[in-house]
Amino acid sequence: MTGVDQSLGYSLSARHLGVILWAPPRIADRAALVQVASGLGRIAESRSRLLVHASASSLWLWLTPGIPVSAEALETALAPHRDVRLAIGSLDEGVDGFRRTHDRAVETQRLVQSNNAHRLAFYDDVAAVILLARDEARLREFIYATLGPLASGPQDLRDTLRMFIHQRYNASRTAELLFTHRNTILQRIRRAEDRLPVTLDRHGTNVGIALDAMHWLNLQDE
Repeated sequence: MTGVDQSLGYSLSARHLGVILWAPPRIADRAALVQVASGLGRIAESRSRLLVHASASSLWLWLTPGIPVSAEALETALAPHRDVRLAIGSLDEGVDGFRRTHDRAVETQRLVQSNNAHRLAFYDDVAAVILLARDEARLREFIYATLGPLASGPQDLRDTLRMFIHQRYNASRTAELLFTHRNTILQRIRRAEDRLPVTLDRHGTNVGIALDAMHWLNLQDE
């Protein structure tokens, strides 16, 4: 370890995962934030960690994961702490990676912190939305040009189609994740496709990004 590493008790040359933990300021529980941070270290089988108390209602955390961190495991860790939110950066390496993974966690937090529906967000899942959200007017144009009537259609159609695309068009896996019968999933997908002005075969990537933007930003048709 270098002198800086020794003073931090953390190796800056490692492979890092940056995390922001926060809660609404008026109800933030520092002990709960620290408890969740400790749980994340165990879930990731982290060889070391660095924890910074950024404010009374937020923590900055760096981990050196030994295994991939799944959303399911993090949801379980969050379950007893309903007010705690997590923004997860992307894995990166070295001194520059230490900074980048934190910056990406911060960007992720900025994207979702105004929407209480989202307790957990990974940068890798929202990177495209972050880029598009820098110009909200153009983002809305993109969404409505891509989704057409689906943008104002039933929420369950958008949610089902979004999951279907994320699961690489696997209806059985989509049904499993949404706790819904496969036939119901297929019916929703057909209804969603009927509302689209484009085809999934040719524009599936754009449709998925537009659905992600509506989901993460909680945009509603106007």
